[in-house]
Amino acid sequence: VLLRKLEHEELDFALVEGSFDRIEDDPRLATLKLGLLLQQKKAEEAMELIQASPALQRDSKALTMLYSMYFSKGDYAAAIECCNQIRGLGEEDSQYYATWYFQPLAQKRLGKAEQAEKDFTEAVKVLRAAGRKNPGQIDIDMYRALCEYQLGHYKEAARLAGEKIPVGVMRMENRQMLPFYTSLYTMGINALLVFDGGEKTPVQLGDFVRRRKNEDIPEGKVWVENPALHLTALYFLQDARRQPAQQMSQESRELQEELLAHFSKGRYIFPIRKDGKGVPLARLNNGDTYQPIFTDILEFQKFNKEDQLRAVVVDAAKIPQVLAKEAKGVLLNITGINLPLPIRRSAPAAAQTAAGAAAAEPQGHAGTPAAEPQESEGTLTENA
Repeated sequence: VLLRKLEHEELDFALVEGSFDRIEDDPRLATLKLGLLLQQKKAEEAMELIQASPALQRDSKALTMLYSMYFSKGDYAAAIECCNQIRGLGEEDSQYYATWYFQPLAQKRLGKAEQAEKDFTEAVKVLRAAGRKNPGQIDIDMYRALCEYQLGHYKEAARLAGEKIPVGVMRMENRQMLPFYTSLYTMGINALLVFDGGEKTPVQLGDFVRRRKNEDIPEGKVWVENPALHLTALYFLQDARRQPAQQMSQESRELQEELLAHFSKGRYIFPIRKDGKGVPLARLNNGDTYQPIFTDILEFQKFNKEDQLRAVVVDAAKIPQVLAKEAKGVLLNITGINLPLPIRRSAPAAAQTAAGAAAAEPQGHAGTPAAEPQESEGTLTENA
């Protein structure tokens, strides 16, 4: 009862001190005491409490308060130690991502410019990867923008801070909601960013949509999904289409490498005609022929609306062996991302299969990758 009172009422600090022993060892009580100290503007005592409390030493929020106070005192060496301590907790929360900006900033303020530049550069890489994994966490992009600014990349920092990405609007009926939310899992998307009256609220997909577990799959069936590949392809195409006439940015190059690495580890759905008349092929605008393949069953079903195709599962390493002889490569999710990937038939291993796409000559605009998005215009043919 007393604990509930302490949490919801403004009580004299002495009451807290006199009611419990070893407050520092209890996470809830230590946090309560810390809050009371900060309310009373007792910064020095608050710092001493965090330093002495085993419970608060394992709390990323308390440690964030601590290095913020170190910053205000100009004790940047202690702030660096505190940031490293937060990373050591292994919790990739907002406080963790903040350290990737504040740790090198402390280095810079200590006069260690070379080390700070090195740490800011590493931070940009870490935060870029984290942003792809957690699209709902706006603070990750914010810290990355701050790091880019410290490195003198002012245009990139401004782009991240006020990035404008062309979008369209689609209306969905209630019956479409569940299939739509379920499809987000196959695309590697784990959160929604909800806009309501100017407010932005990230919502985790798992909070309101449950997925079937792998162990629930019927015997003899195979689960085919490539969410990491699908999500990376979406980022890659988004970046490429935003600057189609320019050379690839460093981020695009890194995305391309990541995309091809994911591709080499996956398994895919190849469509085959049920009537035995071969496989569907697609002809791109430049005349090249590609064979459609799919990352998951939902993408396959969008293509197979007339139910004339059956699905065959193929590992990436086997693609050169089963690829139609007319095809220069595979066309990933023709009704979705529509991404052509050239394939080297001589490559015996999965890694070399993907590497064939990376090593191929660019097609289309100068400076764009072999995996450049090209529209197939839906021109389909059949091979016998």
